[in-house]
Amino acid sequence: MLSKTVNKNFKHETIIRSLKIIDISIITILYFTIGFTCSYYINKMYNSIRNDYYQFPKWFLFIEVCGQLTLIAILVYVIRNLVNLIPIPFEGYYGYQHIRVKELHSGGVALGFGLFYGQTELKEKMEYIFGF
Repeated sequence: MLSKTVNKNFKHETIIRSLKIIDISIITILYFTIGFTCSYYINKMYNSIRNDYYQFPKWFLFIEVCGQLTLIAILVYVIRNLVNLIPIPFEGYYGYQHIRVKELHSGGVALGFGLFYGQTELKEKMEYIFGF
Protein backbone atom coordinates (compact mmCIF):
# COMPACT_ATOMS: atom_id res chain seq x y z
CA MET A 1 0.00 0.00 0.00
CA LEU A 2 2.79 2.39 0.91
CA SER A 3 4.69 1.65 -2.31
CA LYS A 4 1.63 2.57 -4.42
CA THR A 5 1.36 5.92 -2.62
CA VAL A 6 5.09 6.58 -3.03
CA ASN A 7 4.96 5.67 -6.74
CA LYS A 8 1.90 7.87 -7.27
CA ASN A 9 3.55 10.82 -5.49
CA PHE A 10 6.79 10.27 -7.38
CA LYS A 11 4.96 10.22 -10.72
CA HIS A 12 3.00 13.36 -9.83
CA GLU A 13 6.14 15.18 -8.67
CA THR A 14 8.05 14.13 -11.80
CA ILE A 15 5.29 15.40 -14.08
CA ILE A 16 5.04 18.72 -12.20
CA ARG A 17 8.83 19.24 -12.35
CA SER A 18 8.90 18.37 -16.05
CA LEU A 19 6.12 20.86 -16.76
CA LYS A 20 8.00 23.48 -14.76
CA ILE A 21 11.19 22.92 -16.79
CA ILE A 22 9.25 23.20 -20.06
CA ASP A 23 7.51 26.34 -18.75
CA ILE A 24 10.82 27.93 -17.75
CA SER A 25 12.21 27.17 -21.20
CA ILE A 26 9.21 28.79 -22.89
CA ILE A 27 9.46 31.86 -20.64
CA THR A 28 13.19 32.24 -21.31
CA ILE A 29 12.71 31.95 -25.07
CA LEU A 30 9.88 34.49 -24.97
CA TYR A 31 11.90 36.97 -22.90
CA PHE A 32 14.98 36.68 -25.09
CA THR A 33 13.11 36.80 -28.41
CA ILE A 34 10.98 39.79 -27.47
CA GLY A 35 13.97 41.55 -25.90
CA PHE A 36 16.21 40.97 -28.90
CA THR A 37 13.51 42.12 -31.33
CA CYS A 38 12.97 45.33 -29.34
CA SER A 39 16.74 45.80 -29.17
CA TYR A 40 16.98 45.60 -32.94
CA TYR A 41 14.37 48.32 -33.41
CA ILE A 42 15.82 50.57 -30.68
CA ASN A 43 19.24 50.28 -32.29
CA LYS A 44 17.78 51.00 -35.71
CA MET A 45 15.88 54.01 -34.36
CA TYR A 46 18.94 55.53 -32.68
CA ASN A 47 21.13 54.71 -35.68
CA SER A 48 18.80 56.57 -38.03
CA ILE A 49 18.60 59.58 -35.68
CA ARG A 50 22.32 60.16 -35.45
CA ASN A 51 25.11 58.33 -37.16
CA ASP A 52 27.83 60.94 -36.71
CA TYR A 53 27.92 61.33 -32.94
CA TYR A 54 31.65 62.11 -32.86
CA GLN A 55 30.90 65.72 -33.69
CA PHE A 56 28.65 66.23 -30.63
CA PRO A 57 29.84 67.05 -27.11
CA LYS A 58 30.17 64.13 -24.73
CA TRP A 59 27.65 65.55 -22.26
CA PHE A 60 25.02 65.61 -25.02
CA LEU A 61 25.75 61.99 -25.91
CA PHE A 62 25.60 61.07 -22.23
CA ILE A 63 22.08 62.53 -22.03
CA GLU A 64 21.17 60.56 -25.16
CA VAL A 65 22.53 57.36 -23.61
CA CYS A 66 20.45 58.06 -20.49
CA GLY A 67 17.38 58.47 -22.69
CA GLN A 68 18.12 55.19 -24.44
CA LEU A 69 18.55 53.42 -21.09
CA THR A 70 15.26 54.92 -19.89
CA LEU A 71 13.53 53.56 -22.99
CA ILE A 72 15.04 50.13 -22.28
CA ALA A 73 13.86 50.26 -18.66
CA ILE A 74 10.31 51.10 -19.76
CA LEU A 75 10.39 48.25 -22.28
CA VAL A 76 11.56 45.81 -19.60
CA TYR A 77 8.56 46.76 -17.47
CA VAL A 78 6.12 46.43 -20.38
CA ILE A 79 7.60 43.16 -21.67
CA ARG A 80 7.53 41.55 -18.22
CA ASN A 81 3.87 42.47 -17.82
CA LEU A 82 3.05 41.19 -21.32
CA VAL A 83 4.77 37.84 -20.80
CA ASN A 84 2.77 37.38 -17.59
CA LEU A 85 -0.41 37.57 -19.67
CA ILE A 86 0.59 34.87 -22.17
CA PRO A 87 -1.20 31.61 -21.26
CA ILE A 88 0.63 28.30 -21.11
CA PRO A 89 -1.21 25.31 -22.65
CA PHE A 90 -0.67 22.94 -19.73
CA GLU A 91 -2.10 25.23 -17.03
CA GLY A 92 -3.98 23.08 -14.51
CA TYR A 93 -2.57 19.80 -15.82
CA TYR A 94 -1.86 17.67 -12.72
CA GLY A 95 -2.51 20.82 -10.67
CA TYR A 96 0.28 22.79 -12.34
CA GLN A 97 0.06 26.56 -11.87
CA HIS A 98 1.97 28.70 -14.37
CA ILE A 99 1.72 31.84 -12.23
CA ARG A 100 3.77 30.19 -9.44
CA VAL A 101 6.91 29.89 -11.57
CA LYS A 102 9.49 32.31 -10.13
CA GLU A 103 11.16 32.87 -13.50
CA LEU A 104 7.95 34.43 -14.78
CA HIS A 105 8.44 37.31 -12.37
CA SER A 106 12.24 37.39 -12.26
CA GLY A 107 13.21 36.48 -15.83
CA GLY A 108 15.31 39.58 -16.20
CA VAL A 109 18.50 37.78 -17.19
CA ALA A 110 17.24 36.51 -20.54
CA LEU A 111 15.34 39.73 -21.16
CA GLY A 112 18.31 41.91 -20.24
CA PHE A 113 20.66 39.84 -22.35
CA GLY A 114 18.29 40.05 -25.30
CA LEU A 115 17.82 43.79 -24.94
CA PHE A 116 21.48 44.72 -24.49
CA TYR A 117 22.99 42.22 -26.93
CA GLY A 118 21.87 44.10 -30.02
CA GLN A 119 22.58 47.60 -28.74
CA THR A 120 25.62 48.36 -30.89
CA GLU A 121 24.83 52.09 -30.98
CA LEU A 122 24.68 52.24 -27.19
CA LYS A 123 27.96 50.35 -26.88
CA GLU A 124 29.74 52.62 -29.37
CA LYS A 125 28.48 55.77 -27.67
CA MET A 126 29.57 54.54 -24.25
CA GLU A 127 33.00 53.58 -25.59
CA TYR A 128 33.36 57.07 -27.08
CA ILE A 129 32.09 58.86 -23.95
CA PHE A 130 34.10 56.91 -21.40
CA GLY A 131 37.14 56.18 -23.60
CA PHE A 132 37.13 52.37 -23.41
